[in-house]
Amino acid sequence: MIPFPKKGTLNPMLMKVIIISIVLHIGAAFVAGIITAANIVIQDDAQFDVPPAIEEETPPKEQQVIMKPKAAAAKRMNHLKCAHWQTLRWPI
Repeated sequence: MIPFPKKGTLNPMLMKVIIISIVLHIGAAFVAGIITAANIVIQDDAQFDVPPAIEEETPPKEQQVIMKPKAAAAKRMNHLKCAHWQTLRWPI
């Protein structure tokens, strides 16, 4: 038969692996915290570039617009004619 460990104890090898993993994670978190804090505390001074000079553009010359009267549109409509409304075939 397979021997089962007692219910109150864990495998000692498993406990060693868990403890080593916890210690490694705590150490890695400590190192990452130190690196992060060092990056925040020791920052390079910000260097700003001078923006390029703005060249002023001369506005374009004013254009003359000649508007023709719209009487031509009314003249085109005069030739339209319709048959008497009583003689039209209306759909039923």
